[in-house]
Amino acid sequence: MDMDTDFLKFGPIKSFPKVEHKAVETFKKEIHLEKAGTLHQFLTLNEREYVTHLKITGYLNIDDIDNVLDKMTTCYETSDADEGPIIREDFPPYLKVLDLGESELVGTDCIEEFTFQSRLEHVVLPSNLKVLGHWYDGVFADSDLLETIIFPDSLEEIKTVSFQYCIKLKNVRFPKNLKIIGEFAFDGCVSITHIHLPASVEQVQCAAFSGCDALQKFTLDENHPWFSVNDGVLFSKDQTKLIAFPGGYPHKHYCVPHGTKIIGEGAFSASLIESIEFPDTLIEIEGWSFQFCENLQRLVIPPSVQIIGELAFRQCKKLKSLTLPNSISVLPKQVFGGCKNLIEIEIPPSVKTIEAYAFGGSKNLETVILHDGLEELNGFEYCPRLKHIRIPKTTRIIHAPVFTGCTSLKKIDIDQENPYFIEIDGMLLTRDKTKLLEVPFSENHSVKIPDGVEIIGDFCFQELIHLETVHIPSTLRIIGHRAFEGCTNLKKIDLPKTIESIDYRAFDDCPNLAHMQIYAEKPPKITNPENSNWGFLKDSGKLIIHVPNVLDAYLSEPGWNEFKNIKNIKNM
Repeated sequence: MDMDTDFLKFGPIKSFPKVEHKAVETFKKEIHLEKAGTLHQFLTLNEREYVTHLKITGYLNIDDIDNVLDKMTTCYETSDADEGPIIREDFPPYLKVLDLGESELVGTDCIEEFTFQSRLEHVVLPSNLKVLGHWYDGVFADSDLLETIIFPDSLEEIKTVSFQYCIKLKNVRFPKNLKIIGEFAFDGCVSITHIHLPASVEQVQCAAFSGCDALQKFTLDENHPWFSVNDGVLFSKDQTKLIAFPGGYPHKHYCVPHGTKIIGEGAFSASLIESIEFPDTLIEIEGWSFQFCENLQRLVIPPSVQIIGELAFRQCKKLKSLTLPNSISVLPKQVFGGCKNLIEIEIPPSVKTIEAYAFGGSKNLETVILHDGLEELNGFEYCPRLKHIRIPKTTRIIHAPVFTGCTSLKKIDIDQENPYFIEIDGMLLTRDKTKLLEVPFSENHSVKIPDGVEIIGDFCFQELIHLETVHIPSTLRIIGHRAFEGCTNLKKIDLPKTIESIDYRAFDDCPNLAHMQIYAEKPPKITNPENSNWGFLKDSGKLIIHVPNVLDAYLSEPGWNEFKNIKNIKNM
């Protein structure tokens, strides 16, 4: 199952490593560097493994960090089937305390990459550091023993996921010149109880404190120029935008204050609240805002709301009741993806577009009510209990694979007045019957494609695991992207003289495809045949291909010339 990469981007899902504690003798060392780049000269290989407390003064550069300190702080781990990752305490390096507070960086004012899953407990950063981290790579991420980090006053930015899943981190004191706290910077730091923002902080980005289960409140410097706090919750200065909600808010219910117009990106991400009430002043709920709120059970979105952002309520696993307003026009991608306790949903007439995975992975969703007004349909992938859906007369665009993995959906109904689509034998086609768009899940071993079909659309037969043979009409020209992917029991397919193009991934994961007979004298074009990541029909190791008496043409055509078992039809 392919998912949009954003579906897995960031979040509090993590198996926290277990640490096997073992007493290690304290070994302290202090080094002064007159010249940056010379740290390797002052530490023997044995010291790099067994030093537990290291203080460096003087001058450092990136070579010192990458080639020496990084290796001294990144530890080994094994994996346990029951417990997940285990940090090996019996393996060096053993560095626990790193003090760079009296050192200066030379040639840069930024540390982009450093340790990962380290044994560090206490860290003091260089005195002239301005930027910590990289936009995608957490500089101290997964440092499960880290308790204290001391920032220099020079620091201006903490980038994305810099301290993600530092589960013991408690003592965080931001410096007086800090301006930006990046996306998911402290995501999953479950031991932080309080965050104070100095007056210099201008931006707290998406889900910066997501999953901080012990965080009960935010506080600010007096007369903060950018933010305000109401009941421990962080708002914009004018209190029209809710920026960040403390994950460990001491009450189960929260009432968003009247006057709030926007709930910011990732504002409530992974918080522990069970219910929420929105004011009638609310206009927009930005993306990621309530993702992973796994205790949230009921949701009524008021008619004042015009925009809901992507992934806004993703993985709200206990959400059972959802009321949407007749004021929104788009349900964006993954907005309610993975809400596995939703059983029924009514989409209001105002919604014109439902995007990919909008309700994808909602495992108990049985009933979906769509109204006239809907123009563009997607978003119900992997809803295995969805039994019935009726496509309104106004729907003119259907994106594949809208119903992949809907194993209880046996038929797709179309409003008789819809001028764009038609249903034949439960299958979804364009009204002119030239393009097959979707074949619902079935336990049938054989499917007959209606006469006149010229195109098999993208993902059309995806994951029809019982399918063994397909009867294809003499009019077929094109097989679309990943059209038969995951048809693990597909054994035989015959392609007519008219076939012109086959997607290079059309038959991915078809390990039992053993016979393909092609009647086209001109070899069909394989889209993107030189793609280095996939080989055409790469999963069909048993496959024998038979072609007309033009074998040389196939053997000289890119993609087809990779097959050893390609023969003339007369040799069958």
